[in-house]
Amino acid sequence: MSRATVTMAALLLAGCGGTSGTGGRPPPPASVSSKPAPPPVFRPPPPGDAVLGRSAAAVTALLGPPRLDIREGAARKMQFVGENCIADVYFYAPKVQADPIATHIDTRGREGEDVARAECIGTLAVR
Repeated sequence: MSRATVTMAALLLAGCGGTSGTGGRPPPPASVSSKPAPPPVFRPPPPGDAVLGRSAAAVTALLGPPRLDIREGAARKMQFVGENCIADVYFYAPKVQADPIATHIDTRGREGEDVARAECIGTLAVR
């Protein structure tokens, strides 16, 4: 092998192992933002809604004990399960230092099919 070939191979390999000036780490993505997320927009619950706008204690009194009670930061999710449907109730504080209230509900059948929210809540309500 000629000296020129060995030199050329060494130069090519040297280009593969260099650092980028960041200690070998890739630079951070350009889309990373340090701004905090905007606060959620809270709307008053529709008239006659039995769950939205209520505290976790009030929802538990209405629907019974939850199957799941998950807290993540300031958010909370409680899952209620009945014979025919499942309701996931999400709680958030409407403002800083306020008690969390139910702000969103997802309902579905036991097999994942769509179920009307009022119908599901009606079947879950403790009587």
